[in-house]
Amino acid sequence: MAHACLLQRTGVADPCGAGGDLWAVVSRRRIEVRWGEVAKGVTVSEPRVWEGCRRIAARWRVRGPITVQCMLRGETPLFTEINARFAGGVPLALAAGVPCARWYLEEAAGRVVTAPAIGTYRSGLYLTRFDDSFFLDDEAHARISRRRIRPG
Repeated sequence: MAHACLLQRTGVADPCGAGGDLWAVVSRRRIEVRWGEVAKGVTVSEPRVWEGCRRIAARWRVRGPITVQCMLRGETPLFTEINARFAGGVPLALAAGVPCARWYLEEAAGRVVTAPAIGTYRSGLYLTRFDDSFFLDDEAHARISRRRIRPG
């Protein structure tokens, strides 16, 4: 297992409809992860990963979004986990041209979802995130606290 540390780790967003149709596969390479969340990533074109995701979605009869994790050993994708949810890298898929949130709303409204061919997204699109801190003195904190919406 020591050699696995040298493998490229890839996350894949796979939105599927209620009827089991695979709408998209967006491969994302993780560049940096902080606290379990992708801090930097890039969309990549990985047809062999797409095919593996097709098989996973069909085998498990997926309904709704899934995120598949895999590592690449040379040309071979090694699938390590399947999560039945959107993952933290989904903003990258959205920015790359896969409007999966809109597709779910269309489906919920009874409309037919017309998704493009698998792999039709912008490859080479980078995501980077940053944190910011805010500092308040006692007076500013008290002023803001009075504006807070309180339950009940």
